[in-house]
Amino acid sequence: LGPAYGAEYKGILNCAVQTYKQEGLLGFYKGLTPTIWSGAPYVGLQMSCYDLFIRKFSKPIEDATGGGATGRTAAKLTCGAISGITAQTLTYPGDTIRRRMQTDGMCGRPKIYNGMMDCFWQTVSKEGYIALFRGWGTNCIRAIPGAGIQFLAYDTFKTLLVG
Repeated sequence: LGPAYGAEYKGILNCAVQTYKQEGLLGFYKGLTPTIWSGAPYVGLQMSCYDLFIRKFSKPIEDATGGGATGRTAAKLTCGAISGITAQTLTYPGDTIRRRMQTDGMCGRPKIYNGMMDCFWQTVSKEGYIALFRGWGTNCIRAIPGAGIQFLAYDTFKTLLVG
């Protein structure tokens, strides 16, 4: 993200120092509001969808993959991946707003947004609602294995800890 906006960082500490010098303490909190507004629903939707999908589709997936431990693993990976994509799709506009607010005014450029709602309405009025989903496909490719593994680990540890 940095080089695309003219920012060159030599590491995390250098990034923090440059951010503080250019934007002050508040520069570390840009995008916090949309993160809160979309992050909590994302996790809630992801967990709820996983619970729903695992109850509804676990048996058919297990049967299709030969049953046993392999079938259960396939069901957890598949339902986890679908849950991640579902939650991500529903909350992706908030993620887009967060990214735009975080890069707003970067490297001394003039700020163009006056808050989360202004960012939303400017984006929609200038680029259409589809702009809220730019990058969604690429993000899904990243999320499919991530969410699948996350829920496989979640269920595995839950079984080990709770029984």
